[in-house]
Amino acid sequence: NVGSIGLNTNDYDNQIISGAYIVFACKEDELNPKYLSVLFNSKGFLNYVNDKANGGVRMNFKFEDMEAWEIPLPSIEEQAIIVAQIEKQKAFIEGVEKVLKNWEIDIDTYNTNKSMALEEIADIVDCMHSTPVFIESGYYCIDTTCIEPNRILFEKARFVSFEDFNYRNSRLIPKKDDILFSREGTIGTAVIVPKNVELCIGQRMLLFRSNNKVLPRYLLTVFVSKWFKNVLKELITGTTAPHVNIKDLRELKIPVPVIKDQEKSIKELDSQVHILNGLRKMKTDSEKKIRQLLAEIWGVEFIEPVKEAENTDEE
Repeated sequence: NVGSIGLNTNDYDNQIISGAYIVFACKEDELNPKYLSVLFNSKGFLNYVNDKANGGVRMNFKFEDMEAWEIPLPSIEEQAIIVAQIEKQKAFIEGVEKVLKNWEIDIDTYNTNKSMALEEIADIVDCMHSTPVFIESGYYCIDTTCIEPNRILFEKARFVSFEDFNYRNSRLIPKKDDILFSREGTIGTAVIVPKNVELCIGQRMLLFRSNNKVLPRYLLTVFVSKWFKNVLKELITGTTAPHVNIKDLRELKIPVPVIKDQEKSIKELDSQVHILNGLRKMKTDSEKKIRQLLAEIWGVEFIEPVKEAENTDEE
């Protein structure tokens, strides 16, 4: 991973590192190590590495090139201010990510005597059995890296061809209100398809299509509930590649309250999703502030990249 640099924040008596890495330190009366680390994470450094790195089979970024790299060097006091500003934004971003990762719902309506197996209330489809050939543009292929709680990250998706798309969707084409579920990787992460869109589902994913026995969004509420996450822990199998077996999911019995109580659960879900979307917006703002600070450091104009509109459930 050419250009990767780690800032050592530990102070052990004995430390050792691979000879593939060069170890160096800052003259801390002139250069704050954390300020330099900020620059290493900027686009300016990445561009410099890509420009200088060379080699046949393997790229090689020489330390001589590192030594020749010119950086903006404000006073040590100004460096400390910049570091504090960026660390403040990073701390907020990490806090939001922790909230999103651990988000769950605990709703009273699960206190119902009626329960049904998942296969009784939804069609369950194992969407893909082989790795597709990805291309520059085409049809969206959504895998486990492309979903967060109640949100599809289309900007992270890769693309497949028309032929690949049709082949992989020959069993069931996803449509509005279907639920995408990660059975490997980020196990248990679930998201509802917000609108009809041409896409295929990658390996390690399942698709749930609820029938008239439960409301689609109620099924999503179950998947993001504290109750379901506790049950899921007992179903995870495998050591090298932890996953959930489809058979176990099909047979899993979930609470099925009356429609009125399902709607009550959905209302609670929508309320919390609104809060999560607000946190995501604040996280995006913090990421933008960091990019703006980096642009100011380098003395260049900050231009926000144009992104494709995100597809969220609110849309």
